Order: sequence, then C-alpha cells, then structure tokens
Amino acid sequence: MTDEQKTKNEIVKKQSTSPAEVTENSPRILVVNDDPVQLRVLTQLLIKDGKEVIACTGGKEALSQLNTIKSVDLIITDLYMPEINGWKLCRLLRSAEFSNYNKIPIIIMSATFSGSDAEDIARELGVNGFLPIPFNREELLATVENTLSGVNERKNLSILIVEDDENLRETLREGLDTYGFSVYEAENGQQAYERFKELKPDIILLDFHLPDNDGEHLLPTFKVPESQAAVIVMTGNPSPDIALKITELGADAYIRKPFTLQYLINLCEKIRREWSLLRAEKLLEDKTLELRRIFETSLDGIIISDPDGFIIMVNSSIEKLSGYPQDELIGKHIAELLPKGDTYKKRAQEMRDHLYRDEMVTGFEVKWLQKEGGTIDLEANVALLKDNKGTITGNIASLRDITQRKKEESQLRQAKEAAEAASSAKSEFLANMSHELRTPMNHIIGFTELLVSKHYGDLNEIQAEYLNDVLKSSQHLLSLINNVLNFSNLESRKLEVHLSDFNIRLFLEKVLSLYRERAAHNGLKLTIETDHIPETITADEKKLNQVFDNLLSNAVKFSPKGGTVSISARMVERPCRPGLRWSDPADMQIIDDKTSQGTIPEALQVECIEFTVADTGLGIKPEDQKRIFEPFEQLDASSSKKYQGTGLGLALSKSIVELHGGKIWVESNGETQGSRFSFIIPV
Repeated sequence: MTDEQKTKNEIVKKQSTSPAEVTENSPRILVVNDDPVQLRVLTQLLIKDGKEVIACTGGKEALSQLNTIKSVDLIITDLYMPEINGWKLCRLLRSAEFSNYNKIPIIIMSATFSGSDAEDIARELGVNGFLPIPFNREELLATVENTLSGVNERKNLSILIVEDDENLRETLREGLDTYGFSVYEAENGQQAYERFKELKPDIILLDFHLPDNDGEHLLPTFKVPESQAAVIVMTGNPSPDIALKITELGADAYIRKPFTLQYLINLCEKIRREWSLLRAEKLLEDKTLELRRIFETSLDGIIISDPDGFIIMVNSSIEKLSGYPQDELIGKHIAELLPKGDTYKKRAQEMRDHLYRDEMVTGFEVKWLQKEGGTIDLEANVALLKDNKGTITGNIASLRDITQRKKEESQLRQAKEAAEAASSAKSEFLANMSHELRTPMNHIIGFTELLVSKHYGDLNEIQAEYLNDVLKSSQHLLSLINNVLNFSNLESRKLEVHLSDFNIRLFLEKVLSLYRERAAHNGLKLTIETDHIPETITADEKKLNQVFDNLLSNAVKFSPKGGTVSISARMVERPCRPGLRWSDPADMQIIDDKTSQGTIPEALQVECIEFTVADTGLGIKPEDQKRIFEPFEQLDASSSKKYQGTGLGLALSKSIVELHGGKIWVESNGETQGSRFSFIIPV
C-alpha cells in the first residue's frame, strides 16, 4: 500500500469511528475498496445509516483486520483491486483454511458485470449480494439491510449426486453439506435428468454405471450449450479407454472409486476455480467484443498509438477519413499523416504539449493528409492512456471530419465581410449624398426665409402662402436628410456622443416650446412634469434634442384634435455596469437589466433619469412595439400614406439613447389607446 493510500485510509477510518453516528448495537461492516473516493462515499453513507464501518484499501489489509477484530456482520468488497483482489478474497473467505469466516455474508461490487452475469459470479464466489457501480443510496442501503436481516441468503454452489448406491449417496450428501454445498440427489438416470432440468445445478457428480442408463448416454444431455454445469464422473474401472471416452463426451473430471471425501471436495473446489476462471474469461471476452463493436461502429475515426506516436490500432472510420486501409496505417507514425511545414509541425507540438499537461485535449482542429494527396480538416479529442501504475502507455484520439463545416464557416465569413462591405458602401453613399443635398437645401431655406421675412419687399397673400409652403417643405426635407446622415454615421460608427453639463428643466422647456404653436394649431394640450430631478445632467444635449424632437413630432402628428401630449422626468435606480463599447467615454455606465439577476458581478445600482413622452393618439399594437424601433419601419401602409416620414426617427432615437448607456421602450394598450415612449439614461 502506498503512503498516499495509507493516509486516505486513515482519514476514512477516523470518519468511520465517529461516536455520533455509531452505537454499541450497530452492525459492524468491513468495506474493501482501493478507490479512495468510492471508499469514502460508501463509508459516509453507511455511517449516516447507523453502521459501524471498518474501511480497508485492499484484500490483504481486510484479512489482517479480520484477524484483529475477529468478528464482523458483513463484508462489502470491490472485485478489481491490486494484490489480493475481490475474487481471491471471496474464495479465501469461503475456503476451509478460513473456516471462521465462512458464514460472514458478503456483498460484491462491480462496474463491469450486471444481470445474469452478476448472479453467476455471486453464486460461483459464494456471496450473498451484488451491487453495480455506480449505485444510488437507496439501492446500497436496501441491499445491506436485506443481507444483514437474512433476506439475501448466501448463494452456495449446488451439486447433484447421481448414484444408485444409497449408502454412498448418503455419505456424499452429508460430507458435501458440511462444506457448504447445496446438495440434491438422484438414484437413476431418469430421475437425474428430471432433477437436472428442474434445478440447473452447478456441479453434477455422476456414476458412470447406473441401472437404467450409463454415463455415455447421460453426459451429452448434461453438456448442452445452455447448461453451465461441471460434470465429475465416478467409476470403479477407469481404464485408459474409458477415461478417454469420458473426456471426449465432455466430462470435466473423473474420480475412481473408492475415494476419500477430502479428495472429492478438493476436486470440486478445483473444478469450481477452473469454471470461475473460464466464466471470468468468457465474460471478459464478451465485454472485449462489445467494446470492439463500439470501437468499430463509431462514426468518428479512432486511433490508438503508443507513447512514441506509432499507430497500433484504428477503426474502420479512419479508412474513410484517410483513404488508407487499416493494415497500412498500423505501424505508421502520426506525423506521417500531417502536412509538411513548420506551421503544421508547430500545431502538432501545441497539441502534444497540451495533452501531456492536461492529460486530455478536446476540440483541437488539425489538418490531415489523405492517401490520394488531398487534405481534410479534423476535430480531434485526445486522451492519454495509462496502466494501473500510472505509466503512460499511449493515447487514444477521436477524429471527426469538419471539412464541410470549415467550408461553410468560410462561406459565412466571406458573406459577412461582403455584407459589411456593402453596408459600409451604402452608408458612405448615403453620407455623401446627404452632404451634397444639405448644401442646396440650406440655400433654398436661407433665401426662402429672407423672402418670407419681407427684407426685400412686401409679398401678396398668395406669394406669402406659397413661400411658407416651400419653407416648411424644405425644412422637413432637411430634417429627413439629417436623419439619413445621422443613421449612416451610426452604421459606419461615426456617430459619437459629446458630453456636457446642462440644465434639465430649461432643456425640456426649450424642447416643448418648439411644438407649442403646432400643438395649438392641432388643438392639443402640452404639459411638462418633473419629479425631484437634479438641476443638471451630463449628456450630449444636441443628440438628446434629436430624440425629443422625434418623439414629440410623432406624438403631435399622431394625436387627434383635443388630445394631450406630455413630457415627464423622474429619478430611478437601475443596475449598471461599466461601458466597454467603441464609442463609450471614460466612466460611462451602461444600464443592464441582466445585472438584477446577478449575471454581471461588478453591477451596481446607479441613479438614472427616466424621460417619458406620452400622447393620446393612435396607439400601437403589442406585436408592433419592438418592430417600430427598427430602421425604415412604420406602423402600416395606411399610416405611411397619411403621415410623412422615413421610418428612421425611432431607430435613430434608440441608437442615441443606447450611446448614452440607456434603454428606450414603448407602452401602449393598443390602437386608439395612446402611447408612452420612455427612455432612461444614467445620470
């Protein structure tokens, strides 16, 4: 036992003697397992259930403990352990040499065997119960209680004595019963066959010469494929010919009469051991075949190589990936399948360093050579292989063809770059066109204002009306051009905030005053309400003015005569995080509702100001309340025809608010129910 195992074992033993968990009448259980984690889990579960536990890390230590404490109520042992494993430990505890422990109930544990396999092993080893690994708490405790209470009786080997001599049959029955066998009898061939079909014994002790039949005819009926019974033939005349015939007919052994009981017992024990080994070998072979089937049918290619990188095993999927037959790959070095060049050599070394550092590599992308000369892209998952002593014996790699995925990723990347280039070109075109249009529009507006102001002479009524129409239309067109320019600047990341301190109330009064005349003309009432807001705010005054201009313009435009349009401002607290975007000034705070759920550790509650523009106008359907903030989106075709606009105002407002680290949203109970557009920014 290593020092590490001893230390872990001592820790478990200290836990197992906790006086708070154990009473004088608690059942004493010996737990044997070389895995310290499983040993600790088992121990803690049993202690919590009121059991006294003695923990051992191997069979040798378990035998030593039994010699010291003399008595335990139950033994729980793993099968696979170094030195004295669970198989050997159970055989020793059921042997004549350890007769003091023959009656102690035993539960074995295994991650390999289950179902009928487990039942066969339990019977062969003479144990009382079986636990699969992994197990759950209820299953463990139920098995332990059933075994301690006698519900799970020991699964003794059964033996059928087929002998017409009643005295010899009785002697054999008594002797074998003393040694713990479950003994059954038959006095002739017919009865033997019926008992064999009914009882399915583990061992048949067959007299070769019976009154109604002989071993030559009975043996083939006992050695059918579905039977796993071992047959020992008893004969008074074992000539070489008879011995050969008995063996050819399938007998596992023969014994010459007369014989001593001890000789028979030893022969039975020997055959039982042989059958256990054969059974274990068969089970191991079945498991190996099962693993081999999984290995061969895996859709991913699998390669097993030695510590030096030479391939020792591959599955059939590797043939499809590489084009090489399996026999050609065996013995090749992994490096032979990688493209030449320093780049690939460096990539392979990175994977090797990662593997030996972490013992596992997942999702590692590499290129691989195919037999015909092409290359494919692979995703590799690689793990080191180690023996029981921790020595590296090689590695196993699972390889998946991702060539198509890489091709699609490249196409998506190219499409994205093309779309970004097209969007950039569009934004650049819009910006250039807007600049070109603004210059003549400013001239038109400027000269029209001079004429309307009558600086160059009086105007008659019709002239004044027409020139005012020109001025209003020109100003509206300039506003649309400015929106397009601002939006194109935003898309090309040229729109930035320029922060300054300004008086909030004066700002709101100024914004509202620009719409008093139009509101009065439409018969609308304008109101303003502020609730304990600070005197000043730090923001981009010009861009916030654009937001209010868009919101108020819509509110006045869509509200019917006699309606109301109001502006309100109030202080609120919201969770925020530091700004990290390309346009964020230093110390910018970003409102993030996710932080209220604790998803951003550095989030803190920050004072914010919430502005609302409310109207009693057309209202907005719930399904449109997100859509209207998208570029070029308007409520519907009829609105578009009745009311002028490009559908950029709200999209631009949303972008400006978000550039300030804020959020914008709309609330409405539906059509004709009015709307409340609110936005919030950190103070």
